[in-house]
Amino acid sequence: MPPRKFTIPAVLVGVVTVGLVIGLGTFFGIRANDDDAPESQGGGDGSTSVVGGSVPTPEEPTPAPTLDPSNNGSDHRAHAVPGTGYVVWDWDDAKTNLPVFVSGLDSHTHYSDPVTGEIGKLTSFTWTDMASGEVLLQEKEGTVKFPVGKNVLKLTVVDSTGDAHSDTTEVDVRPTLQSGAYCHSYEMEGGKKLGAWPLKWGVSPVSNGVKPVGGARANGLDWAANGMPEGLNPPDDVPASAVHCVSTLTAGTKGGPVTFAATADGPVGIKANGQESPIGDAAADLTVTLAPGAVATVEVLYAKAADAAGALAVKATGDATLTYDLAKVTPALINATGTQAQPEGGELLTLNGAGLFDHDLQVFFGGVVAPITDKDKNGRLIQVKVPPRLAGNAPIHATVGGIKSNELPFKYTSSAPAPVVFKGDELKKGGGGKITFKQPTSIAIGPDGRLYVGRRVGVVSVFTVNDDLAVTATCESQNLGNSREILGLAFNPALKSPVLYVSSSILDWKKKKLPATAWANGEVVTLVPTGGGYNGGKCLKKGKTIVSGLPVSAHDHGINGLLFLNDGNLLISVGGQTNAGIPAQKLGFVKASPLSGAILHAAITKPNFNGAVKYDQMGDEGAARQTGGKDVRVYAAGTRNSFGMTLHTNGHVYATDNGPSDGYGGRSLSCTKQQDAGQKDVDKLLHIKDGKFYGHPNRNRGRDSPIQCKHFPTNSGPAPGYTPPMTVFPTSTDGLVEWTLNLFPSLRGSLLASKFAPSNNGELFRVQLTSNGEGVIGGKKHESLFPQSGVSIALHPSGVVIMPRVILGDVLIMRPQFKPPPNTPFVSGVQPPRGLKAGGFPLIVYGWGLKGATAVSVGGKPCTALRDNGDRSVTCTTPGGATGAAAVVVTVGGKTSASSGAEYRYMSI
Repeated sequence: MPPRKFTIPAVLVGVVTVGLVIGLGTFFGIRANDDDAPESQGGGDGSTSVVGGSVPTPEEPTPAPTLDPSNNGSDHRAHAVPGTGYVVWDWDDAKTNLPVFVSGLDSHTHYSDPVTGEIGKLTSFTWTDMASGEVLLQEKEGTVKFPVGKNVLKLTVVDSTGDAHSDTTEVDVRPTLQSGAYCHSYEMEGGKKLGAWPLKWGVSPVSNGVKPVGGARANGLDWAANGMPEGLNPPDDVPASAVHCVSTLTAGTKGGPVTFAATADGPVGIKANGQESPIGDAAADLTVTLAPGAVATVEVLYAKAADAAGALAVKATGDATLTYDLAKVTPALINATGTQAQPEGGELLTLNGAGLFDHDLQVFFGGVVAPITDKDKNGRLIQVKVPPRLAGNAPIHATVGGIKSNELPFKYTSSAPAPVVFKGDELKKGGGGKITFKQPTSIAIGPDGRLYVGRRVGVVSVFTVNDDLAVTATCESQNLGNSREILGLAFNPALKSPVLYVSSSILDWKKKKLPATAWANGEVVTLVPTGGGYNGGKCLKKGKTIVSGLPVSAHDHGINGLLFLNDGNLLISVGGQTNAGIPAQKLGFVKASPLSGAILHAAITKPNFNGAVKYDQMGDEGAARQTGGKDVRVYAAGTRNSFGMTLHTNGHVYATDNGPSDGYGGRSLSCTKQQDAGQKDVDKLLHIKDGKFYGHPNRNRGRDSPIQCKHFPTNSGPAPGYTPPMTVFPTSTDGLVEWTLNLFPSLRGSLLASKFAPSNNGELFRVQLTSNGEGVIGGKKHESLFPQSGVSIALHPSGVVIMPRVILGDVLIMRPQFKPPPNTPFVSGVQPPRGLKAGGFPLIVYGWGLKGATAVSVGGKPCTALRDNGDRSVTCTTPGGATGAAAVVVTVGGKTSASSGAEYRYMSI
């Protein structure tokens, strides 16, 4: 059974709305998911906010904003983020002094020097118990102790300017004895009835002949309205399942009869106090009599067909209560993201299960303990590092509080694929010193192999690197202009010489006292070499303005990612000017305009291309219509703040998109109505197609297309004219790239999505696509590849993942821990990865064992002008070829490299 994929939520990460720049609201508006929603009546997993129940209200004017010009466009400076959703279980029934790890890691300051770009820093952290007033901790994060119950904790932070801010969070310390029942689901054999197969009374995940496929806490057993708790739903490849729930029935002071009545959309049965009902096709009844204070075990069996809704309803009447003790639940393992490893181990493996709580939790591979690297607080997911072990079978099991789970098969063998292992590092000079610079936002790898990093201060820094990615020379571009900030970079793959396309915006333009017409200050320009080399000074100068007149919000949404299609035309991601369709104070009361909140298409290959966007008026952006620059049009509407885009080798375009934040403006329900509550939502992955609408409203365009007046949250069902997301991410997940390389073949074709991180943390997700590219394997749950990340992402053909970190002012690099095959050349990837059909493009081939290369072929044709650069790379000039994938093969000493058949791609032009 293929593993069900999932996301390991960041543990103890809190709600943040950072206002530094780019895509903020959610881009630098980091929030953790509320992933501790009770696993009771509903089917939701708590990871996606739902719309509040407020009644639509007519729009009313709001006072104009008064933003402090020193706070980077925000209405505050220091910002305490104490975390949210702290839930701890009292496993030992201690009732007091329970240790809880709290973290203010995502706290920050919005201050930045408008001249130097220097970002402020936090200088102190104070955690206070609101009930007693006692100061519990004076560090960024640490362990404090609380009694059972709901405790309110306050975090106060002070920044380097002396500004202070406080916020509170709740720490919920729970007893393990809970009302309701604990349930496991098991794979149901086709055509068999309950009682006719191994799922019988008293079954558990460790019973012989059963296969657990889910587990969840159920605070009640009435699922008729909303279906089974989400944790009981089996993986996609399990056609049918059966559920077994266990609870303890405790009689009250009167005792007497307790009557159970069950209905379901499948066979169901009840057993209590040693008595059992006949298993009926859709109903079961049972009455037991208990003495006062007596205790009895209650079990429910229910078979759910593949197409059934999970509408089980068990009602009990009488003087008694139903409870379960979480400390006595048998943990279950459902599946894993791998079934074998090489004897040295080392890769990260994610286990999907139930009841995997942090109560003396251990994981064993054939008796060898595995280090646990991450876990979620709902007890469903564990990430472990595969320990080294001798070759042979090594079944995986877990123990929680000494209770052993079932086993999953696992094998150590030298024939297993190379382990997917990365080691974190930073971009450094050749001598080893770390490269630091102010506010990097975006990255592109040039056709010359150099790293180009866009920055908030309006320049592009250029790093010449060797084959190990050590920096050997640096330079930068000329500044693009006063207050311009660079958010997107892309090289035009149709040009042989390096021409860098750059998106820039003047964010927070109202704060900077620009005229009201500045809502259209965004542009795309080119940077070209100055001709003076790349070792110091200004190495890039402004070339042409490709597109101008693009909309920019009065806060932090600007012109983001750039992406060249295979026909040579350009996609441009433009952020929304509203939070969810309604102008608001924190966003400067700017309305949506004709091209905002969309991915645009610029037909730059068209003769006499005109990208100078003009409007019929500039005084009211909400009423304006585009009149000039018609070679720039809306390609995909309804993206709120899409930052990362990638053109997959399957031909499809994918993009990340930031969800809205509370407090930044209401939701547009139609072209005339709004809702002030329920804006907060998670981020999403979009399958970008021409002419589609993705849910972020724009009332300007809604005049011609009314569906665009309506905001669609991520949990909205299908609707005519609306294209839902492929999956969701925790906020703020921004960077996106496809793994196209020959290293780690199991990753090939997967999307890597990077989460913004305000400090030395974050998360890099792996998203697996279906074979047709139209869907995501595993739904909302994605494998976590690495516990650090940056705001944007690039994949170097040597296998190194590169991510700029805005606040830290550095570049995170993830080095693959990969052993190339001995005594034979190995090609990892090429740069650039695509070019014109006519050929004639410089090509750098990266890998191992390439020294002494005597031939390179692309699509079976010789790659000419061969130059040997040493063991790790070789350079040549591409031959002509047909549109599509082409194999790149290197010959060294009569031996040829293995190929995926798709190291290089010829464009359609």
